[in-house]
Amino acid sequence: MTLSLDVVQALAPNQFPNLLATALRCEDVLDWAAAQDIKAVRSSG
Repeated sequence: MTLSLDVVQALAPNQFPNLLATALRCEDVLDWAAAQDIKAVRSSG
């Protein structure tokens, strides 16, 4: 999965380590974002 730069820019600095950990565990980053009340969409590419 490729993260959009917009999603990364929308994160508070303290959220980035949790996002990275979620991705490294191969968990669904969109589920994580939704739990954090971050609006994200899956790219069509």
